Amino acid sequence: MFRSTYKEKNGEIIKGEWIFAIYRNVGYYLSELCIYEDGTYFFQGYKTEEELAEQIIKRKLITSVPEGEELIVHGLCTISVDSSKGVQIEEYAKDVQDISNRLQGHPYSSIIYSEELHKYLDDPTDEQYAVLKKSFDAVPDHRKIYLFGMDGMREIMMDVVVNGNKDKKKIKAVRDYLNKS
Repeated sequence: MFRSTYKEKNGEIIKGEWIFAIYRNVGYYLSELCIYEDGTYFFQGYKTEEELAEQIIKRKLITSVPEGEELIVHGLCTISVDSSKGVQIEEYAKDVQDISNRLQGHPYSSIIYSEELHKYLDDPTDEQYAVLKKSFDAVPDHRKIYLFGMDGMREIMMDVVVNGNKDKKKIKAVRDYLNKS
């Protein structure tokens, strides 16, 4: 999913990761966005968070190609797009922020969510649920599927987290399940 990269700065190696991005210029180009542990980025020459945000606002960094257009994979091919579904740019931005936070050793959205879930299960109050829900909403939508596991507890966990079900048996079942994992 994420691919390692690095850059050199003053003779020092700065680790990073890159993810795919689409650059809209004269056409639509498959590109990559590099994210480094020093908090910098590299996308088509833009290096700061502010410059990156400006490219999103200008719709130069996008996550899908309009139907009927072509995606250019430089040096390899051009792909005609019949239908296009991409991650929403806001969710992509959350992903970029998560990668940056992880590389810098800061907590990222799914870790914060996990911590808040445990707090809520220990103290299922309305106030703690509000904090849990806020942390859940901060996780990129396309990553939320991984928050609930892939077994029989999935539906119960979703009911407790997404719907705010306060059934004591369900909360206990989720707590027990997580304590076993």
